Amino acid sequence: MVEPRLAVGRGSIAGRDTFADALRIVAEVADHTAGQLVIRASGGVFTGDDAARMLAAGADTVEVYSAFVYRGWRVAAEINRGLLEVLGRQGLSSVNGLRRRQAARGRAR
Repeated sequence: MVEPRLAVGRGSIAGRDTFADALRIVAEVADHTAGQLVIRASGGVFTGDDAARMLAAGADTVEVYSAFVYRGWRVAAEINRGLLEVLGRQGLSSVNGLRRRQAARGRAR
């Protein structure tokens, strides 16, 4: 039973467990808005691969709050290094290339 005297407001779900849903939602919003909205992805991003997947799904920016909480400030540098590795593997010169690929796929549908 919930004790109403202890409630301080409404809660939310965050962290690694939300990544799959957040990724799906970003892709759906990107598909439906066709680049007309700026999309800020949030939910379970802990690695460069996670960030790359969010960007490829259509995000313009990626939040990493939970990663900061669980891994500390150094996680920003780790994610950046991971993004550089993804770019190298895919032969891209910037993260904008990830988004262009998604945009091209959206137009092809």
